[in-house]
Amino acid sequence: MVLALTKLAGHDVTDEQKQAEVDGIKGSMDCKIDGVLTDVKSASPYGFKKFKDGSLINDDPFGYVDQIKGYAHSEGVTDVGWLVMDKTNGHLTYLKYDMADESQWYWSKLNFFSIEERIKNIKRVVKSETPPERCYKPIADGKSGNMKLAVGCSYCAYKHECWGKDLRTFIYSTGPRYLTEVKFVPSVLEVDADGNKVSE
Repeated sequence: MVLALTKLAGHDVTDEQKQAEVDGIKGSMDCKIDGVLTDVKSASPYGFKKFKDGSLINDDPFGYVDQIKGYAHSEGVTDVGWLVMDKTNGHLTYLKYDMADESQWYWSKLNFFSIEERIKNIKRVVKSETPPERCYKPIADGKSGNMKLAVGCSYCAYKHECWGKDLRTFIYSTGPRYLTEVKFVPSVLEVDADGNKVSE
């Protein structure tokens, strides 16, 4: 829908779903808009704000920066951008980066690395028999005294292997909440790693 609107607005949209590859890792980039490699995202109002104010580069739990770096490397370009829709309010924003300009504030604060080195490191971690360090520390779950997974961990497919029996899952109306420490047992359904109800 967003790309249809982009075309209707008179912009040139090319290379839709073009295949990209870096060191054997493949992906499909969304497109180029007016020649600029662009990834299209939908985001919550909280996530949308990070694209709108440019803070994504320092707070990227979903790996959007790594993703677009891979596409850019495959295409041999440095100008990239994100076209983002707030899925709650319908607002649009566009965040553009020139990856070649490390002097810009958002790159100078980042530990700048090449995507090739990032991929090689991830491959080493995957092959290792020793689990890597956890990516995020638990955070407070309100004022309950409980501790929960940070957003980056909560969406990870390996959270149960990483946190083991310490991780407990409670089903709230807003979705699952993964608690690493329970001082106050929530009065909602608890399920195990397979989604089965935990016995009372």
